[in-house]
Amino acid sequence: EGRLVLAAKAVRTFGFGWLSVVLALYLARRGFSAAEIGGVFTATMVEDALLTMGLSAMAARIGPVRVMVFTTPLIAVGGIILALANAKGLLLVGAILGTLSPTGQEAGPFTAMEQALLPGAVKSGSTTRVFGWYNVFGFLPAGLGALASGLSLHWAADLGVDELSAYRAMFWVYAVTGVALFVIYLRMGRPGDCESGAAAARTTGAFGLHRSRNVVFQLAGLQGLDALAGGFTIQSLLAYWFHLRFNAEPEAVGLLFFGTNLLSAISFLLATRLGPLRPAQHHGLHPPAFERSPAAGAADADLFHRRSLSSPAPSVVADGRAHAPGLHHGARGSRGTSGRGGLHGQRARPRPGLRPPRFRHRDGDRGQRHALLLERRAEDRLRRRAVLPLSGRGPGDKR
Repeated sequence: EGRLVLAAKAVRTFGFGWLSVVLALYLARRGFSAAEIGGVFTATMVEDALLTMGLSAMAARIGPVRVMVFTTPLIAVGGIILALANAKGLLLVGAILGTLSPTGQEAGPFTAMEQALLPGAVKSGSTTRVFGWYNVFGFLPAGLGALASGLSLHWAADLGVDELSAYRAMFWVYAVTGVALFVIYLRMGRPGDCESGAAAARTTGAFGLHRSRNVVFQLAGLQGLDALAGGFTIQSLLAYWFHLRFNAEPEAVGLLFFGTNLLSAISFLLATRLGPLRPAQHHGLHPPAFERSPAAGAADADLFHRRSLSSPAPSVVADGRAHAPGLHHGARGSRGTSGRGGLHGQRARPRPGLRPPRFRHRDGDRGQRHALLLERRAEDRLRRRAVLPLSGRGPGDKR
């Protein structure tokens, strides 16, 4: 199941990176002004946020896998509408239904669902390392998608294909990624999703949270602040800006986005080694230099520098999932800690490294989750009954 989650992440972000190079250019080619393009991007991201909130509550009852299976066909439908429609209204409907990602990265409810499944699929090792690799499988395929998109448009131009026809073909490829995602999520389905989801729904409060509500709200505020700043320089707008200001060709923009996403992937690998909070301490200290750049090379260099610091939110959220008390991971459930012994009783904690995580086999995994749940409940009872503080006995204490 863990390998299928990573495969789905790679396929999905490849499609998002594939469209990020041409999305704004295609809308401009169809008669949208710069303000209208920004409005379309705003509508798609607002829809993604609302859809994620609604489906996350639904996932606590029917299971995250089933939610993803029902949602994935929208990607294919949106891609087909954008490839065939001519009216602006239909193009807007396709952009909203198709779960487009103007950022070139994640969009829609899929990340929340997959992150709920990952901890329960880990066989051994640090949960933070697993989330680090999960983000590597997002940034690297997104960069490859952007590179492939730029090269495809270059080859289409060499073959004499009309620019608008080449753009339409790109959306057909995006629709195919939706079909591939649907197949992957179908393989992840299990009969016990609905039953375990109903049990999880009864144990959680508002927003599907329990004791970890305050920690989750703090992490959400941090990610929201980072996303607010990133919204001014989303990838599709950067591609449009490079085209207008420097007349940059799509293959050059695709190569640029590949390099920046590669640096982001490397930063997550380093974060699994150095610890999740260290890269976040330096994020956002360098102001963007796009408007003051005298040439495209300076803007490219500044973009590379910012991407090398990457976004702190995924790594910090991974650390929060590993340390927040009572943090529920959706219908699957998980330990909520990165070791067997729980938060205050970890034993044989493995050294973080760059090697990929080890996932559990699907056979017998339900019994292992049940055993971990019993272990966690027993640990909670011991904490409530403990007389001494969790930090241990003080000097001279004979109790």
